[in-house]
Amino acid sequence: MPPDSETPNSGPIRNSLYRNLFLSMADGILIGTIVHDAAGQPADIRILDANPAYLQQYRREYQDTRGRLLSEVTAYQGSETLWAARGDKVLDTGVPQYYEGVGGRPDQWVLVILSKVSEKHLAIVIKDMTKRKKAEDAVRQSEQQHRQLADQLQEADRSKDVFIATLGHELRNTLTPLVNSVEILNHTVPHSAQTGRALTTIERQIEQVNYLIHDLLDINRIKQNQLQLERERQDLRQLVQNAVQGLRPSFYKKALKVKTNLPKQPVWADVDPARMGQVIGNLLQNAHKFTPTGGTVTITLADDKAKGVARLIVRDTGIGIPDSLKDAIFQPFIQIPGQQKERPAGLGLGLALARDLVCQHSGKIWAENPKNAKGAKFIIELPLVNSQTTDSKECPDSPSSKHRRYHVLIIDDNRELALSFSELLGLLQFEARVAYSGGDGLQALLESKPDVILCDLTLPDMSGCHFAQKMREYPEHKDIPLIAITGYSLTAQIEEVYEAGFDRLLIKPINIHHLQSAILDVISERYPHD
Repeated sequence: MPPDSETPNSGPIRNSLYRNLFLSMADGILIGTIVHDAAGQPADIRILDANPAYLQQYRREYQDTRGRLLSEVTAYQGSETLWAARGDKVLDTGVPQYYEGVGGRPDQWVLVILSKVSEKHLAIVIKDMTKRKKAEDAVRQSEQQHRQLADQLQEADRSKDVFIATLGHELRNTLTPLVNSVEILNHTVPHSAQTGRALTTIERQIEQVNYLIHDLLDINRIKQNQLQLERERQDLRQLVQNAVQGLRPSFYKKALKVKTNLPKQPVWADVDPARMGQVIGNLLQNAHKFTPTGGTVTITLADDKAKGVARLIVRDTGIGIPDSLKDAIFQPFIQIPGQQKERPAGLGLGLALARDLVCQHSGKIWAENPKNAKGAKFIIELPLVNSQTTDSKECPDSPSSKHRRYHVLIIDDNRELALSFSELLGLLQFEARVAYSGGDGLQALLESKPDVILCDLTLPDMSGCHFAQKMREYPEHKDIPLIAITGYSLTAQIEEVYEAGFDRLLIKPINIHHLQSAILDVISERYPHD
């Protein structure tokens, strides 16, 4: 089709309406026909018209474009045959084709649409996608960076969890010989007033470190949804009395008055006694920390039958809580600023753990400042139950309860810990033998058959679970009671421990009463007529 003139306003599109649309489009448009070679195969495209957007995109003059072959104007030599073949197919079928890739310039990204406009004429629409492509690349790069950052944070979080678990294990392994040694001294050394005070101080400090370890590990377990409650119906009065009694020496040392207002009738709740005792203990420790010498801490327990809740209030005469922190203090590591010289800093975990444990008991906890009075007030509400329906288990009367001299095999690679267990069990009328690896433990079994085995879960040559499995392979040993001991918090792996053949799992450091009770319990379960 011969051109009318050498201007963009002339060309094969003659209708004024469509001509104006062609000229005003923001996308580059070429109108062309297919050029065939001597064999009749599509070889090139002759450009019959080009709109201003195309000319601007590729910085070309209209007179240098119209009438030229695509091979003469494109930056990519050899691509004309491909485009001619595509264009020929479009003219033959009438079906448009789409192509996205590098444009006429190396820095350009385009979407090309080939469509049929007449029997011989082909429209090539070139949409400049460079900005969108760069934006998409930027988004992808940002997403990749965020994924990498998320992976790094996840790995850091995992490393932190491993660090906390390992720290707890190492601290517990260190505390256990200390706890055992104090018990040994209590049973063997004649006490003067000085040694009595020294042992009391050691016991109190060990208990404080133990509290910190438990809080740290429990916060981590709750975050990972690994903390499991063992609920039973409890009289909350007894839990309050136990918590107060356990911390009374600390309050006495600081000359703090402790008042308890408990009802005469039992207040029953369905709770995990150890965990709820931990909650009450943490609130009392918090009151102890923030109340100056000579102050008062008051614990009030009541049952609100109308609302169906038990209400526990711990009130102190300390520094109080800023209004801006009444909610924040229940977050981990948040502490009330100031007064650092008058009180130990702590880890800022006690209240966070108390909140999480109360919530797991379907309860509520919040803080208030008493009206017209100094100090702070913490309120806990727990669902009431009607009466006690569970039987309480009878515990051994004392660490020196009489029984026949059972033989205990202790397997632990921490020599001081194992030997302190051995001495302590000897004082409790047990006969103890020590092995420092799984292999040594199996060898000890060949030499004599113990009544019960205490086995650490982390041994130098095999895991405690592996030892249990190997031991159970021998018919003569398969009925020996097994107690696992560990410094790790293994909430997620408890099932694995019991599947390996253990009868009990004890977390270090182990209370002397709990240790004796566990040994006697597993022996009575395995040998009920012994």
